[in-house]
Amino acid sequence: MRDHKDESGNKRGFKFGEVLGEKTDEELKEMLKSLYADERKLSYQRRLIHGRIDILKEELVRRLKQKLERGEAIAEDLDIEDLTRILAHPSPPLLEPDINEEV
Repeated sequence: MRDHKDESGNKRGFKFGEVLGEKTDEELKEMLKSLYADERKLSYQRRLIHGRIDILKEELVRRLKQKLERGEAIAEDLDIEDLTRILAHPSPPLLEPDINEEV
């Protein structure tokens, strides 16, 4: 069970698996408040990470466009070798759906 902590990192003194029927309304409200705070922090971190991902992707696109403008190859030898190997490898047979099968 996970201990919940306040903004300063101190344990709030409960574990989520405790018997909720034994808690007062105020204790339940405090637990809920703590979980909402945790969710806001996670959501903020997720937005930061996605923003950083977007920035990195845009930088890669910018660099590829520059290479194209200069007439440089955008695929490296390793990419070509990997693609050749993948395409040369036999693929598994495609399964056709059974249209008579009941769902």
